[in-house]
Amino acid sequence: MTDRRNRRTYEGRVVTDEHDTSADDARLITALTTEHFALQSMRSTITSEAGTRASLYIGALSSTLIALGFAAQFEDAFAPFAGAALPALVILGFFTYVRLAETSVEDLHYLGRIQRIRSYYRRLTPEPDRYFPGTAERSDQALFEAMAIAPRQRFQFLFTAASMVAAINSIVGGVGVALLLAGALDVDQAIAIPVGVLVALAAMALHGLDQVRRFDRLHATESAAASEAATP
Repeated sequence: MTDRRNRRTYEGRVVTDEHDTSADDARLITALTTEHFALQSMRSTITSEAGTRASLYIGALSSTLIALGFAAQFEDAFAPFAGAALPALVILGFFTYVRLAETSVEDLHYLGRIQRIRSYYRRLTPEPDRYFPGTAERSDQALFEAMAIAPRQRFQFLFTAASMVAAINSIVGGVGVALLLAGALDVDQAIAIPVGVLVALAAMALHGLDQVRRFDRLHATESAAASEAATP
């Protein structure tokens, strides 16, 4: 390599810094645009998946409740049918919750990567706020601003599709426990119903703690990535 200030070898050719810099910038813009499109496509895919999974669970729940209503007309058939249908519904709800919680974290992860690309776009124009509104910082506040919603900090998880399914599924589980105690074990309803309520509340709390841990891990990962990027 000769004249290191102005010339260097690239793919067997000697090119000037000016030419190489211009070519690198063009390739970088192309790569960032492609990555931006791919990330947005992945966000659309997981959003569609989340909607499909939630609809599947709600449909199964509605069908089960209707079937239980018909089965309740026959005393001998209700208990075995409820014993088979409610556990299956709770298991489906748990699987649905897990995937919805994963998609929530994935969506924020992809959005964070998109924000990094947008922060580069902002440096390409002297009027970044006009064309790329929002802060250029990588933070939870920036992610919420990108989605045009008010941040609710640690309580944001309560408003996700995963929390919706978790709440409904917890209630179904609590009802199942109450029916088991009152029907199969002949426990007084004054005891069975409060126990079912406690089971439902405990299940909701566990789901909430699980989501908090998931988002905390995402925040720690994003913060570590930001620190590494800022290190010269």
